[in-house]
Amino acid sequence: MTELDSSLVPSLDPSLDPSLDGPIRARRKSLISFRRDWPLMLLLAAVFAGWVFYAMILPPIQIRHRIATSPWKIDPRDPEISVGLWFARRTLEYWMVCWFFYLGASIGSFINVVASRTPKGQTIVTRGSHCPYCDRALGMIDNSPVFGWLMLRGRCRGCRLPISPRYLYMEILVGLIFLLVAAIELLANGLNLPYREWRIGTGIVWTVFYPKWDLIGALVLHLSLFSVAIMLIATESERLKFPKTPLLVILGIYIAGFISNRVVARVRWTEPWGERFPSYGNPLTDGSLAMAHAMSSGIGLALGAILGLLSGLLLCRLYWPSPQDHGVPQATGVPEVTGSPEDTGGPEDTGGPEDTGEHQENLARHEQGRGAFVWHWSILHALSGALLGWQAVGLTSLVASLIAMILCGWLARNWNDGRIQFRGPVIALGVWTCTLLIHHCGWRWIAMAWYGF
Repeated sequence: MTELDSSLVPSLDPSLDPSLDGPIRARRKSLISFRRDWPLMLLLAAVFAGWVFYAMILPPIQIRHRIATSPWKIDPRDPEISVGLWFARRTLEYWMVCWFFYLGASIGSFINVVASRTPKGQTIVTRGSHCPYCDRALGMIDNSPVFGWLMLRGRCRGCRLPISPRYLYMEILVGLIFLLVAAIELLANGLNLPYREWRIGTGIVWTVFYPKWDLIGALVLHLSLFSVAIMLIATESERLKFPKTPLLVILGIYIAGFISNRVVARVRWTEPWGERFPSYGNPLTDGSLAMAHAMSSGIGLALGAILGLLSGLLLCRLYWPSPQDHGVPQATGVPEVTGSPEDTGGPEDTGGPEDTGEHQENLARHEQGRGAFVWHWSILHALSGALLGWQAVGLTSLVASLIAMILCGWLARNWNDGRIQFRGPVIALGVWTCTLLIHHCGWRWIAMAWYGF
């Protein structure tokens, strides 16, 4: 018998011939594995346990406590002590809160795409998310915020190269911001807004079944402001400069929203020394009221742009000086231009053309980074001033600039030895965003002390 060529014999490798039966057949990879997907399963278990505790365990305890502490006799048929009614209301509240977080996380996922593609001139419409290494398109499940990253365990499904955890952090951060602002501004009927009666109409029932469209419009504008701030932070972290045209369009939308929506226009430009906005009236039909709104937004825009430009230039002058004058610190991510004339290519050693070209490229990159930070810092001030007024942007700019200067100075003194990569502009923008968020959540109480009403 002639010996057959081994290349003609079909392989019995289970991975190459999965149609074989019996013990030789390869075991299919399960869709969900606890050993592989334990972070995702732990997150889903925590969400489910939170719903069980909030909607099933806590209501009977609170009902019993209400009955025991009530000075009046409660009728057993009173719907306020019905466990079923409490369960339905608590379930609606819990999943509405989860929906706000998931909506914010989805916006955060989109912000990552916009921040990385738009400065490079790439499209964000015709092509979906894909792996930057193998160019593999992400599926619908893999592209879901938070859950997709945990299911993939931070690696591409195709090439298994790591996906930056920045995407996960950004999605969680934006989701928490959406949840916090929506809870205090929408579910609490404008608890943080000055001059608004918030005690009537609070709760999830009034929000869902009796929507307040003017308050919803104000919430959309306020959430978009924080989304733009996070987007600029993401752009700055990649050392890119966001284009001017989209941000100027957003600025125009903010001015129009301030003029047309009286819920957005909470504080008049004459405060705390002059009259306030009336609690009634429609700016779309009242020309004097629309003009007052326009002046308030315009003055806030002008003051925000001036404060942003001056404080941004001051931060650059103190902590990111021009390399032509002081040299570029190593912690800024640009090679340091210091040393003896022999090392730097001075009069005694002019250096080759490659050294001169690299040095000029580093100088241009550093100047471009300084210009990008000043632009991001200034436009964020201008957007905040146009949407919240000069009082809010003035106080926020003062506090955020002082904190950013102190923090950046401390980090420059203690972490300028190359152990970590010091990203001062990102930290400064993060400080501004946190300060603006705190001011917005406590706007009513800050106005009581700052505006004097």
